[in-house]
Amino acid sequence: AVGLSAGVHQALQTRYPNALLLNSTRHTQHSDNNSEALLTTFNEDHSHASQHLIYQSTDSVTQEQLLASKTLIMVDDEASTGNTCVNVVTALRDAGLTQLEQVHLTTLVDWSLDQENTNQQTDDIMPARMADRLTGIEFHRHHLLSGAWQWTDAPNPEPITMPSVDTTAAGSQALGFTGNWGRFPTLNSTDGFNNYLSSFQAAFASFHNQDSFDVTQLPKKILVLGSNEFVWLPFLLAEWLETTSQNLKADTNAIVKFSALTRSPIALGGAITTMLSFHDNYGLGMTNFAYNVDPDEWDLIVLCVETAADSVDAMWRGLNNVLVVSPTI
Repeated sequence: AVGLSAGVHQALQTRYPNALLLNSTRHTQHSDNNSEALLTTFNEDHSHASQHLIYQSTDSVTQEQLLASKTLIMVDDEASTGNTCVNVVTALRDAGLTQLEQVHLTTLVDWSLDQENTNQQTDDIMPARMADRLTGIEFHRHHLLSGAWQWTDAPNPEPITMPSVDTTAAGSQALGFTGNWGRFPTLNSTDGFNNYLSSFQAAFASFHNQDSFDVTQLPKKILVLGSNEFVWLPFLLAEWLETTSQNLKADTNAIVKFSALTRSPIALGGAITTMLSFHDNYGLGMTNFAYNVDPDEWDLIVLCVETAADSVDAMWRGLNNVLVVSPTI
């Protein structure tokens, strides 16, 4: 959802250049002296990692603009019940966004439309229509797909052990400076990209034992991996590599794909064919995953992190086609 929101924000700014972007985060942020000031928190109740933090801006002008917002566009990958949207709006209004007039829930898939008129009152079903729960708010939905779901208990189901990933604690690995791409309110979601591109070029040159970046050394098949919430700048890097590689190899169908490491546990089966598991690079002591990634299928895997390069699990560092890109030199 971090990458989706940045893309939506980038498109919206062609018509609304003063639109702010603000992402929730599960990573505690710190300044040089102390913890940055939280704006609010909320829970994503059904999630494997339910706690979210929302930070305010240290710039007074930006913060005033945020608090004066009249429209909230909430971007998420999916809506199951709509409860998270209600939790977010309620938390923001309580935190000072009292002038909100309209909310737009924007998702890839919305499963909750059929639940708007249900009278069932269970933990999984909304007890009232979303608009009725957000008093004084004009509410709209936007989605690519919508549908309905119901669960049927399996007889004698096998117990499932879920990894412990629900934390907003700061890990032992410090976050390098990557610019403000949305963890704090921002007008410019590409802030920091040029510096991260320079980090990639320096790492690529070192990878090939060269003094400077040589674009002709880019291979044909490249996979760019973001890491957890750090996906937007890596995605922009993947776009840059795609354009550069295809211009360089116009007749050879250069391929650049993008994916990300994640703390989200997903069951194998259906579209999920393979799973790699390894220690997280934030020093939180939790398991991270990569799905449908076969390292042998790629000439180069560009693993993008916001921590030090040596924070990456030895599994990745032991592969000779993996280039770790970090803001920390």
